[in-house]
Amino acid sequence: MKTLNYADVSLNFPFVFETALKEDVVLNRNDGNRFVIISYKNKKSPFENIKGLKTSVTNKEIVDMVKETRARY
Repeated sequence: MKTLNYADVSLNFPFVFETALKEDVVLNRNDGNRFVIISYKNKKSPFENIKGLKTSVTNKEIVDMVKETRARY
């Protein structure tokens, strides 16, 4: 964990982001408040590992079914 004061951060803010990619960063303000910056990695899509299905239904048939269902509501 790296601790920085407000002056360090205001002079070189991109450094804070680069450091936060590697470790948590604690920012100390002059008034005594402290803040933590941590990197947040996006999760993968829940659909990423779903494989397609082999089917004899055509794209046009699927579109027609969707249109028919939407027309009912």
